[in-house]
Amino acid sequence: MDSRIFVAFVIGVNFTVACSDSVNADNVINDFEKTSGLSFQNCGTVDLGHCLETLEFVENRENVLQCLVNSSTTCLAARGKLSRATVEGDPIFYTYFIVPNDKGCSVVRFVDTTHDDFGKHKVLQYSCDKLTRSADSCPPLSECGTEPEEEYQ
Repeated sequence: MDSRIFVAFVIGVNFTVACSDSVNADNVINDFEKTSGLSFQNCGTVDLGHCLETLEFVENRENVLQCLVNSSTTCLAARGKLSRATVEGDPIFYTYFIVPNDKGCSVVRFVDTTHDDFGKHKVLQYSCDKLTRSADSCPPLSECGTEPEEEYQ
């Protein structure tokens, strides 16, 4: 066997094994949505890039953020997805759910680091009572819980 083919085969096998061991974030998020039994308004998706000085020029940014904040205020079932890039350019995805319940409303936030080459390759689930705008953070929404309620690996 040609040594180049063998090296390519070994790299391919290692890549496949490494990828198959990581959690599928879409499955985690879709399972949450299905088990909630709610119909969520889709606030949309926005890529915030590196969240630097060009943030105000990101197309559709205000629509998605305002939809999530308004839904949290009015306790309307909604979902929205934001992404931002790490310093190296790898995407981190944030999926927010506004969930009406018998106590009012809660916010569930999933943070997907499975595409971050230097990250932990996890999906973290947080929750809080309300979502607000925060100009000092990226994404520009209030932190939703400091400790994850669930970690999916």
